[in-house]
Amino acid sequence: NPIRPEFDGVLTINGLLENSKIKITNTSGAAMTTLTSNGGTTSWDMQDSTGQRVPTGIYFVFVLSADSSERFIGKIAIIN
Repeated sequence: NPIRPEFDGVLTINGLLENSKIKITNTSGAAMTTLTSNGGTTSWDMQDSTGQRVPTGIYFVFVLSADSSERFIGKIAIIN
């Protein structure tokens, strides 16, 4: 963190429960993507739900519980 323009991989988030739903938002709260963990890990290609790389900014990571409540688990800085 931060993820720089030359990085062409995927961001891996570890330490999650199996089959957790993960939501990544921008600072305005708009959802960029929703992911599901597999074996306590998930990966994000830094693209939004339309397949475009997200713009430079800070992104928040939330885990969604069974009752649809959200818990903040981290933030990511992306520089393009």
